Amino acid sequence: MQKKHIITFIAGLFICILFEMALADEFQAQQMTGIFKYPSDIVVIPNQNKAYVSSQTNGVISIVDLSLSPPCVTNQILVQSSGEIKLIKLAYNKAYQEVYALDWANSRLFIIDTTHDKLLDSPIIVGGYPQNLMVSDDGQTIYVCANQKDEIVLIDRASKNITQRIYIGEDADPYGMVLIGNKLYVTGRFSNKVHIIDLDKQLEVNRIKVTQSPFDIIARADEKYLYVSHDTSMGEISLIDSQTDTYVSSIQLGNAQETSKNPKEMLILENQLIVVNFGDQRLSLIDTDLNQQIDFCHPLFTGASYPEQLAISDNHKQLYIVHPFSDQVTVLSLPPPKPMFTKGADIQVKNCDNTQLIRNWATSIQAGMNATWMFQCVTNNEVFFSQLPEISTDGSLSFTPSITAEGQARVEVKLIRNTTEIPDVCNISDTQTFYIHITTCDPTVFLSKTGNGEIVINDATRVLPPYNQQFPKNETVKFEARPYNDQWLFSHWLIDNAPSQTKNPLVIDIQKDINLKAIFVENEPIQLHIDGNCLVSVNGISHTLPWENLFTPGNAVTLAVSDNFSHWTGDISGLENPIFFKIDTQMQINAHCNTDDSRQYYLKKGFNLVALSVVPENNVILKNFPQAEAAYEYKNGEYIRAYTMEPGKGYWICMPSTRTIEIIGHRYTSHHVHLNRGWQLIGGIYQTSKIQTLPENCVKTIYGYFEGAYQNVDEILPGKGYWIFLEKDCDVLIQ
Repeated sequence: MQKKHIITFIAGLFICILFEMALADEFQAQQMTGIFKYPSDIVVIPNQNKAYVSSQTNGVISIVDLSLSPPCVTNQILVQSSGEIKLIKLAYNKAYQEVYALDWANSRLFIIDTTHDKLLDSPIIVGGYPQNLMVSDDGQTIYVCANQKDEIVLIDRASKNITQRIYIGEDADPYGMVLIGNKLYVTGRFSNKVHIIDLDKQLEVNRIKVTQSPFDIIARADEKYLYVSHDTSMGEISLIDSQTDTYVSSIQLGNAQETSKNPKEMLILENQLIVVNFGDQRLSLIDTDLNQQIDFCHPLFTGASYPEQLAISDNHKQLYIVHPFSDQVTVLSLPPPKPMFTKGADIQVKNCDNTQLIRNWATSIQAGMNATWMFQCVTNNEVFFSQLPEISTDGSLSFTPSITAEGQARVEVKLIRNTTEIPDVCNISDTQTFYIHITTCDPTVFLSKTGNGEIVINDATRVLPPYNQQFPKNETVKFEARPYNDQWLFSHWLIDNAPSQTKNPLVIDIQKDINLKAIFVENEPIQLHIDGNCLVSVNGISHTLPWENLFTPGNAVTLAVSDNFSHWTGDISGLENPIFFKIDTQMQINAHCNTDDSRQYYLKKGFNLVALSVVPENNVILKNFPQAEAAYEYKNGEYIRAYTMEPGKGYWICMPSTRTIEIIGHRYTSHHVHLNRGWQLIGGIYQTSKIQTLPENCVKTIYGYFEGAYQNVDEILPGKGYWIFLEKDCDVLIQ
């Protein structure tokens, strides 16, 4: 329940009656009603817990004791007991402790002594139906807007005489005023301009065009900017640069879809501009540092319809809002705005960096006067950090990236005010998001060697391994292995788990950490022995087998078989032909070739994808592959156990160990079969061949299985099985 106060005048005494009303998620205003007749304005007297409220219809100025809870009217000053009178705007002269009240109906200005709460002297006749007034900082001059005559009237406070009337143009309808130095800025409600008066020259010297119906005008604390409210439904506040006297921009209250704002009077509280909206009965808030609207933590209703004027208490915690058409003055407890801050930029770091400390990452921290606060940080990738991101109260950001992190972490930040005096929603800022981008550190090359030699980097840096150095990613680096003397030779490089490299110098495109080892061997002749049933070319010269020769350590050797090659065994094994290597130790290599009536199969431990390229006398699998543990074929979309083999089809055969098997039979030189759409398992014939189809272009892709992995191919090798994908039913021809 929210307390609401009503003040009633009975037989010369003021009685404060308290009752309660329901409240739904909003700060509700206390209402002072019953005694005010069309109240027009309110002024709060600093350090006295006292306010004055003018009334248009009964000629009374009410005196409110603000120290009471609820505030109560404790006295009234009767300005005029009979006849027409319309008391409208009030102004307080703090230098002389006087309040000035304008009587619009009779164009008069009344003076009230706030020390004794009584009228002083006779009213000053102003003329021109005055509608607003203000007092100079030194209290010597009173400025009055006479709207009927479109002039500003200057009154000397000491003599009570009018010293000057300054005309600002026909139909200007002057209303709002603010004084900066020797310049008086006046809003023209009909002229849609801000008129500038030079008080030294006592004449208008400039005009600033603004949008429709300018009403109140007020200066920022440092007087750099002026703010002009516009009494229209669109809810605009014009921003004026007082140094250049130019219009800067318009600040929209609410969003573009909201209407019926009609902002009226404004006041400045520290770096915030508070605006009372006549139309939607709410208060708006503008950050004068950012010159943009910010939100109260709760929607702030003024408590009654059609609010126009407002004042603030000494402690800046209560607003007093005048509602002329409702005969009310409301007292609104002013919650602080939501905490605010300006986030810093996104962060780029490397995963090997130490703890990061970015001072003043968060700036413009606003949590309220005398408040304490903290930042809350939440990230979607906690594993990216060995120390999670956190922000200290001075706005410094710190975190430590994880050495394994690579990628982007989103961090959501909230500023939280430490207090329990107001609802939690008022203590938490809007969430702001930034990103920490973590990249890997520059790759490191770890150099090592066996034997006697050194490594030269990029023809410049000579190093004696073990040695390591970081290089930028994607940089191309040259490494050269140099033996110490003639007694040592460079043999080859070992790079991580990749095959050895004999090229020297070696150029590497650096993408990741690399272990690079240079192998140096003693300069003594080494024997190479080659055996088998093939004709082998050694460094371009053909030799019948067996053959052997001596080589200098580190010499490059190329072995090639031109016809009917099957595979290599011995110190080098596999299907690659030709082969390249550097010799640094005694080696025995066997070359295997197919004869006219046989096919040699080099089968590795595990599953091998094979096909018959010769037609044996017996097609039972165990007769041809006696050590096979299992065999499978692919039929009608599934694997089934196979016991016999047909040429032209592919089979998976599982071997317990790596073996070379020879199958004798007639050459199978062509294969023609009708296959359905989808995946099919086929086999190669006796010679390397291509696949043809009827109709043409049925084959979408072909996969072979080599060294434990699938590879996309475009030709069929003898003795091998292949997966093909057919896009439609067709005839397949291999020849």
